[in-house]
Amino acid sequence: MERLILAVCATRTPADGRSIADKTVRADFLERLVTGQVKGLPGEIRTIHLIGASIVGELVLTGLDIGYPLTFDWCKFDQAPRLCDANLLSLSLTDSTIPGLDATGMRVRGSVSMVRVVSTETIDLRYAQIDGVLHFRECDLRSSSHAVRASQMAVRSNVSFAKTVVSGQIRMIGAQIGGAAIFRGADLHSPNDVCLQAERTEIDEGLWFDADATRRAATVEGRIILDNARVGGSILLSGVALTQPHRGSTRKRLKDRATSLQAYGLKVTRDIRCDQEFRSDGAIGLCFASVEGTVSFDTATFAPGAADTAADPSLVDLSGTSAGMVELDFAQPPATLDMTNVSARVVTDNPSTWPAVIVLDGFAYDRLSSPQPVTVRERIRWLTRGDTNYRPQPYEQLIAAYRRAGQEHEARVVGYRKQHARAKEVRGISRIWSGILWATVGYGYRTWLASVWLIGLTALGWSVFTPIGESAIAAVEKPPQFHSLVYSVDLLIPVVSLGQDSTWRFDSGARWVAWGLILSGWVLTTAVATAIARVLRQG
Repeated sequence: MERLILAVCATRTPADGRSIADKTVRADFLERLVTGQVKGLPGEIRTIHLIGASIVGELVLTGLDIGYPLTFDWCKFDQAPRLCDANLLSLSLTDSTIPGLDATGMRVRGSVSMVRVVSTETIDLRYAQIDGVLHFRECDLRSSSHAVRASQMAVRSNVSFAKTVVSGQIRMIGAQIGGAAIFRGADLHSPNDVCLQAERTEIDEGLWFDADATRRAATVEGRIILDNARVGGSILLSGVALTQPHRGSTRKRLKDRATSLQAYGLKVTRDIRCDQEFRSDGAIGLCFASVEGTVSFDTATFAPGAADTAADPSLVDLSGTSAGMVELDFAQPPATLDMTNVSARVVTDNPSTWPAVIVLDGFAYDRLSSPQPVTVRERIRWLTRGDTNYRPQPYEQLIAAYRRAGQEHEARVVGYRKQHARAKEVRGISRIWSGILWATVGYGYRTWLASVWLIGLTALGWSVFTPIGESAIAAVEKPPQFHSLVYSVDLLIPVVSLGQDSTWRFDSGARWVAWGLILSGWVLTTAVATAIARVLRQG
């Protein structure tokens, strides 16, 4: 096999050892060949392309500058090749087996391609620089710890794990990817542990876990970490199943929860799509993220809530995130949805799939939409779903959204319910005054109640003063004629004088009725003034 390599390496012809009995190639022979220490070469090496070879020993090409392609098809390495700090034109392995690869700091002017490769130990690409693509396709990458280590790696084009099975962790913290990171049809297996750790990674075109052309969706066992990553395109998790979530996050809200996706401070210039039958058995922590497009959980399915709510994995935490649109029409909702301080232009949801607990304090939006009509009473229940404490901002935000949509009646209904909820929180004199405002003017949203009170109290005074009108005592020498109806109205309206209250008095028990009407008049006037002031402030 080694003689065949010598014969063809200067002709760009592969050394095909599949029909040769002895397929053995010594690793030190390849090292001497690359470094020009083998005599009898027919010319300058154009390529090293081995087919069906069995490479024995440790292939060490550390720090070498190799200006031609290295290609291995149907080859088997008994030790992991070492390419640390090597400068390569390109590297390709197809249908081959390797016990890992040490390529820390490797520089590749072309691409690195592995197709149907079985790796039984770590592929180490830390600090590697690849001007083309990094391509894994239909590979089987295994390790008891890190299947792929690629922190601080820089790839000018795509990084692809399409249809690849990865058993162990992919660790690429701080990597820079000039194209897309593609996991279409991939299977990531790191049960109850981290399967993809990509904090501070920069991806220019997108992170794709969605189905491939054969509709084979990716599967993920373990936790994906994307803290402080930046993605120039979209993150596509459509149809993906996130199972076997991992506990042990350092984030406060996720610390005791089994978590499938953790992405604090993530920046995405397009969409995050966890839709089209996306499923998660663990918590989703997408906090303080910035998404210019849509965050979608349409038709997503989450695990049922657990008895221990503090460690419940059925959580979607979007707190502090900003997005253009948020879609929340779940197939099966999480037990808890945290929208604290979320901002979005448009939010779509469905009352039939609202989570049991929704935290809305600080949630800001321009418009709400739903595939089916949502009544204002349903929206009011939505505001307090699972949260019994009074929080004014969710009410105010819903009022503003209704007013922007021209639904003034609905806005007034929500305003009334806001004041009613607030009244339950106050104590002492404030609670008494809230009760008076509720009874007299409906907190300013039912001012017609004041007219009902005025008519009722007038009728009461009329019925009391009419039979005893002759016992009225004049307070002036030439009083006008006593009129019980006018007298009652004059008592009730403190800012207007009709000449009856200042002229006539009663010494009998009727005077208590008169004083009661005067007090009621002042209460009604103050309540109406408060209601008018509130309307002016809102205007």
